[in-house]
Amino acid sequence: MKSFLCDLILSCTLVAQPVTLVEDLYYGTVLYAYYQDDFQQALLDTLVAERLERRGQDVVRFELAKGSFAFADGMYRYAEQTFADLQADQLTGLDSMRLTFHLAREHFRREDFARAGNDLQAIDLGKTWFGRERFHPEVEFMRAELATQAGDFDGARRAIQRIDETDGLRAYALFNLGVGLRAAGRLQQAETAFQQLGETPAYDSETLDLQQRAQLALAFVKRERSEPASAEAILGDLPAAGRYRDLALTSYGGLAMDRGDYRLAARIWMSLQQEDYWTESTATARLAFPMSLEQMASGELALI
Repeated sequence: MKSFLCDLILSCTLVAQPVTLVEDLYYGTVLYAYYQDDFQQALLDTLVAERLERRGQDVVRFELAKGSFAFADGMYRYAEQTFADLQADQLTGLDSMRLTFHLAREHFRREDFARAGNDLQAIDLGKTWFGRERFHPEVEFMRAELATQAGDFDGARRAIQRIDETDGLRAYALFNLGVGLRAAGRLQQAETAFQQLGETPAYDSETLDLQQRAQLALAFVKRERSEPASAEAILGDLPAAGRYRDLALTSYGGLAMDRGDYRLAARIWMSLQQEDYWTESTATARLAFPMSLEQMASGELALI
């Protein structure tokens, strides 16, 4: 009897479940590859589905996805053509919003910032059930970048605050904001931006790399603000074998020259100029080394 009831309940449950079309299942498979950051596989699956005429019931959504996958895989011309083939009368309000988002990405990539700005103004993701505004990290990143370029640093900060701190785009936006503030002469605010980036949780190698760059930039800001001791302490915390080692040493040598410690500066320049490759840092060392020796009042050594 118990077995009969279980079979009966299970059969009723199965009958009550809605039937899922094969096309929609295929579309879900395509999305899975995309969200795994396997953009090439997602695009390949999409083209196969198109060839098999399994585009699902929402053809416009399928075409938008195909263009998005192509864009993510770096096939920008193909993505542009895919979006251009969509007819305006086929688009719902949500489809138009999706298309505007993709066009904003394309215009931003081309550095057509005026058109990208117009696209972003048209994007409104609405609100959640709790009345909170919806935000998309890439949309807010582009808004922050455009605001930074326009000198609207307050607007850039507001956009950055809307990006989750675990998202790598937030780290890029913060770094670029700091660079923009430093270029505008707002050293205190630039210092705050770089410090904020340094305090951001790092969950990937790109964010860790940006944090090291931010520390190096922070040292330059400290030096510009006539705080050599703070700059030296920041440089001392950078990894000795990191990719920014040469830049850190160059800055460290410059600080030593500023303080009049020419002996320390000479040792730093000597270490850099002995490298068997040419970079801006090693070239600086080759020029600065004899200058430091001259400052040590050792004309004989300067001629060596």
